[in-house]
Amino acid sequence: MNKEKDHDKEVPILIDHKQYKLESPTTGIALYAFAGISGGGYDLYRESRGPGDDEFIGNDGAEIVLHPGDHFYTAQNSLNPGGFYVKKPPPNDNQKPKPVPAIEPGHVVRIVTTELVGDDAVTVYYKTPDGCLLERMLFRSDETNLSLAEAGRPWGFDAPGDDFKLAVEGYRINLAHLFDPMMAVHTSNVEPLPHQITAVYESMLPRQPLRYLLADDPGAGKTVMAGLFIRELIMRADAQRVLIVAPGSLVEQWQDEMFEKFGLSFTPFSREMVELSRSGNPFDDVDLMVARVDQLSPRNGASPTQVTHFMGGSLAHFPVSTRNR
Repeated sequence: MNKEKDHDKEVPILIDHKQYKLESPTTGIALYAFAGISGGGYDLYRESRGPGDDEFIGNDGAEIVLHPGDHFYTAQNSLNPGGFYVKKPPPNDNQKPKPVPAIEPGHVVRIVTTELVGDDAVTVYYKTPDGCLLERMLFRSDETNLSLAEAGRPWGFDAPGDDFKLAVEGYRINLAHLFDPMMAVHTSNVEPLPHQITAVYESMLPRQPLRYLLADDPGAGKTVMAGLFIRELIMRADAQRVLIVAPGSLVEQWQDEMFEKFGLSFTPFSREMVELSRSGNPFDDVDLMVARVDQLSPRNGASPTQVTHFMGGSLAHFPVSTRNR
């Protein structure tokens, strides 16, 4: 009876330099579970206490008798090529490689080896993150500033959540047209009619570069069609600068409707813009502009070169037939 009680007792052991107390005898399955490698890819070994090779521990139910102070360590196997493994500890425990902060301010270093200098000092040889091998003498007073550094990931989830959400939302909006082919409709303050959607998304947008004359009956919603088309081009990054040329009495109406219905801020063209322009060409300074027809007439001082440059180097001419009208 006494022998059985001595046989089934807790024994202090080390697994990868961490101390555990396990009942002896135990099994390889239990040891693998405590080592956290039961999923495969790693093997478990018991360090030899004398001459000879270390003992391989199988991940099975074979009985293993533990001895106080036994050290088990994990190592990669053929199922985990190039993986991380814990090396067999050297005889001197002070020489175990450990990442330690505070030796180099702001950096985590890896200890290569140490040399005791009396009872209250030690010379530490260590490597910095850039691979430099350095040494430093540490004293008892430095002990409170040292700690083991835990291996972390190169990324984490500790960034501000609001900033992350803003960045993701901006990226989502930037790619929205790939998932929503009618993004302009869903982000504008309009409810387009079927013929307007057909004109913009089936007839106008597929034509690139666009050479198109949009003509329809009065009240058919040509302004809505033009606004949807402009906003869609801008959201798809197919257009950066837009010039609207309208009769003088309709300039303010175009400006108001583009802003109220589509959120587009068009700037009215004026002589003051020409005089105050730093580049000498106001069409270069403003991306969205609305102008009166008479303002762009050469008789009023407008330069065809300026307008052509604004439109990207080419002007579209739309012949309109007046027969049978």
